[in-house]
Amino acid sequence: MSLQVFDGAAPLLQTKHFLAADTTARVDMGYAPLPHCLVTNILLANEDTIAHVVDVWQKSSASYFLLGSVSVPAGAGFAGVPTVDLIATMGLSATGGLLQIYNNQFALSLEVAMVGAHYLDATALGVVF
Repeated sequence: MSLQVFDGAAPLLQTKHFLAADTTARVDMGYAPLPHCLVTNILLANEDTIAHVVDVWQKSSASYFLLGSVSVPAGAGFAGVPTVDLIATMGLSATGGLLQIYNNQFALSLEVAMVGAHYLDATALGVVF
């Protein structure tokens, strides 16, 4: 069986600007409960002077399941330091990405909260079909 991309697919673009006020709470992303979507990239940029660990969760109904974590180096996405693609780092790009089916979505969280005015940006890219 193979994944089929249907006519009428729309682009997926969702962003989150993690600040100190977000603490370590999970932040739901994706477009549930809209039709299925395929997340092909989750780009992470870290403005902070220290590395941060970002967790990615699968949310099904009201339950969360940890899929994995990735470390985002200090300065990633700034001053010539490349962003981190969470999907590629976790090895999900080989399967086409993170498939989100109806009533499911993914969430992100930080293992340690941002401090002061520092921030971490997450940008999810893909297709809704």
